[in-house]
Amino acid sequence: MRVIGGSRRGAILKSRNTYETRPTSGKVRESLFNILRGGNYGKCVEGANFIDLFAGTGAVGLEALSQGAKFASFIEIDKEIAKTIQKNVFKLKFQTESSIINSDAMILDYWREEPADIIFADPPYNSGNGVLAIANLKRIGALSKRSVVVLETDRNEIIDLSVMDSASLKLAEQRTYGRALLRFFKSSL
Repeated sequence: MRVIGGSRRGAILKSRNTYETRPTSGKVRESLFNILRGGNYGKCVEGANFIDLFAGTGAVGLEALSQGAKFASFIEIDKEIAKTIQKNVFKLKFQTESSIINSDAMILDYWREEPADIIFADPPYNSGNGVLAIANLKRIGALSKRSVVVLETDRNEIIDLSVMDSASLKLAEQRTYGRALLRFFKSSL
């Protein structure tokens, strides 16, 4: 797995090939950042605070940093997988621009970083955990007033949009890439 663009383009990332991790493919990451940079979402990657939720290897958050994000927070519940993120952060020399939170995003009680402009959530497919974690992050102040939230799910997965509505997030568009479906939400405040 490689960084697709920006200052660390081509860097090879460490990964854990386990059942628990399903890294977002290079094609999907490239499409994601092309869409975010396309202008439909206002302030986007350059200078943004970014959350990589259910971070796995951290590839999406590291891609954001490589492409000009100011800061990335990686949230990963699995301690061993979080160590892989830390290795990748050190390898790419993003220690001062990142924070690794080894916790369950659905029960975080407080947010110590600046609110995020962009949140990418890639929970286990068909778990429903993505919307719950995003709603919790909204509750604890982790989202800015103009946040863009991207939720990756299985293309056939049905999510509870009422949870996103209660977090003041409205579906703006969705794109399918093979098995993956990216849903883009904008803050409606």
